[in-house]
Amino acid sequence: MDHHAGEARQGEGIMKPLSRTLTAIGLFLLIVAGGIGVAVLLVKLKTPPKKAEKVNRPTPVKVLVAAESSQPIRVVANGTVVAAQEIVVQPELMGRVVWKNPELVPGGKLKKGEPLLRIDPRDYTAAVEQQLAQLESRRLAFEQERSRRVIAQREWDLFGDAGAPDADPDAEGRSLALREPHLRSAEASLRAAQTAVEQSRIALSRTQIIVPFNALVQSENVDIGQLVSPSAQLARLVGTDAFWVQVSVPVDNLPWIRIPGLTGDDGSPATVSQQIGTSTIERTGKVVRLFGDLDPVGRMARVLVEIPEPLRADDRAEATKGAVRDGASDPRASNLPLLLGAYVRVHIDAGNLEGVIEIPRTAVHEGEIVYVADAEGKLRLKRPSVVWRTEDMLLVRGALKSGDQIIVSQVATALEGMDVRVVSGEPEARSEETSP
Repeated sequence: MDHHAGEARQGEGIMKPLSRTLTAIGLFLLIVAGGIGVAVLLVKLKTPPKKAEKVNRPTPVKVLVAAESSQPIRVVANGTVVAAQEIVVQPELMGRVVWKNPELVPGGKLKKGEPLLRIDPRDYTAAVEQQLAQLESRRLAFEQERSRRVIAQREWDLFGDAGAPDADPDAEGRSLALREPHLRSAEASLRAAQTAVEQSRIALSRTQIIVPFNALVQSENVDIGQLVSPSAQLARLVGTDAFWVQVSVPVDNLPWIRIPGLTGDDGSPATVSQQIGTSTIERTGKVVRLFGDLDPVGRMARVLVEIPEPLRADDRAEATKGAVRDGASDPRASNLPLLLGAYVRVHIDAGNLEGVIEIPRTAVHEGEIVYVADAEGKLRLKRPSVVWRTEDMLLVRGALKSGDQIIVSQVATALEGMDVRVVSGEPEARSEETSP
């Protein structure tokens, strides 16, 4: 019995810990289940939040009101100033320089018809005197022979046919008898002497070199006492009555430019600007000629613009008379000449374009699309045709009409029909015309 009682006590000792473990697990599961139940109950009892209503706000935009008009256009290009007249001064005879014009120095200004320099004329003066003496001798011989011719004619009339009234006289014999060959010889000698006198006078006149046109001295290589010959280059002169500007323009621009003899009787007016620091030299002229070939570098057409009186002062120079504002272009630069070889900006008048609308380049998207705000506040996509381009502006036709509100501000994502709202704002400024 004691054995069985021990086994019973041993079994009871084992069951007690197991019972406590099961009780703990049951309590844990009960707590978890209770928590889940409470959470589900709270979710079911929670009031759902109200959904915010979606507000469709129009995109604010700035606009430019389109207006059809007639717009002046200009071809804007670059060019180089070159001389319209240029010569190298060379003497036509040999001699020693005895005088030269004080203005015959680099940068000197010379007037047409004034002496440039003189070569010692004494030898050539003596030659003229010698030829004059020879002329007088030949004139005397001619007069004497003419007198003999008159006497011979009288003798022939009196006695030439007396011995043979029916005979036909020899024509050659008659000419000799009348001294006609002698008279012709004397006359030829007289003309030769007159020619020699004229040549000697021409040589004498060439001892003084005359300025052929109003000129600016580019360079000189002569001084008093120098012995010169026809091969010597004494100076280089350029004309100041006019300069030329060689202008390179796109071939597509040629139909817009009036060229004498090709597309008009008179060339298109042009304005030439040369920048000097903060100042600008400006002169006006006109197109006078089209080159017969393309510029070998840029494959562009070349036209010639003539600038009359390029060294004269501008009217703007008279307006200075005092100090110049800081940062402003100095009008006194108008007193400066247009410089040969200068790289200049040229604006060529190309006429007017009728019925076009001017819009800023920034209003064109993807190269051809213009955004327009219609009367209902919707964005519309338009595709006008560009007929002229400038640095900042375009002239267009088609697809747009006067009164259209062209959107000039940036739109992040432009869609046909999207809502837009026009806000106040100044349109962008216009710039100079360049090309189609």
